[in-house]
Amino acid sequence: MCSLICGQEILTLQPESKKELEDQKNSAALVIECNVPSAQVYLNSVYQGTTKLRINQLLPGEYILQVEKAGFESKRFYVTAKKGYILSYKVELKKEEQISE
Repeated sequence: MCSLICGQEILTLQPESKKELEDQKNSAALVIECNVPSAQVYLNSVYQGTTKLRINQLLPGEYILQVEKAGFESKRFYVTAKKGYILSYKVELKKEEQISE
């Protein structure tokens, strides 16, 4: 799946791993990791915290994940929260290119 939002292409990000939730089988959880420490994480445009981050008690379904940090290109992806599982996602941010005059 791929679409454009605000001129930025959004791809579907596949989870790195999947683990069964022991205590909350009716909800879902996501773990978001990034190659850049303390990157800001947004789920459907709502700030969730900084990486490495676990987001609990989500309704199962598809979300737009945005990860950003000053000096790096922000990334947006579709991610899925699956009922009864913790899905782990890894995001790679690249340094913004400096434009020299």
